[in-house]
Amino acid sequence: MSSEKYPRKKPNILLISLGKGIHDCAIIQQIKSCFKRFFMPLTLEDVRRIAELARIGISDAEAKAVQAKLNDIFELIGQLQKVDTEGVEPMAHAQGSALRLRSDEVREKDQRDLFLSIAPQSEAGLYLVPKVIE
Repeated sequence: MSSEKYPRKKPNILLISLGKGIHDCAIIQQIKSCFKRFFMPLTLEDVRRIAELARIGISDAEAKAVQAKLNDIFELIGQLQKVDTEGVEPMAHAQGSALRLRSDEVREKDQRDLFLSIAPQSEAGLYLVPKVIE
């Protein structure tokens, strides 16, 4: 693939926040505005370009099938974006179940001295090992 076929392009997002909150920063606003365009139906040319960028060879029949599937996905995303979620709290899990936690208590006795006694070399409660890195 030649560099003429894939010319370098300037990035179209600004990486500055202008001291505002994260939802007001320039990059988030630009991503939001760019994301809206993905709900437009993809053309066969778009699908071929995506396949070319991914270095995937696809036939015309495959491109049409992928185009239909991607457009269905984008349509579903568009429907989800239209759902009014105002006042709905985010969930950590779909079932809303809580984790069962055990009490934080020691269950085993201290065996440090036993383990140090079987070590080849120890000193002041530490294992002595040969030097590996000079």
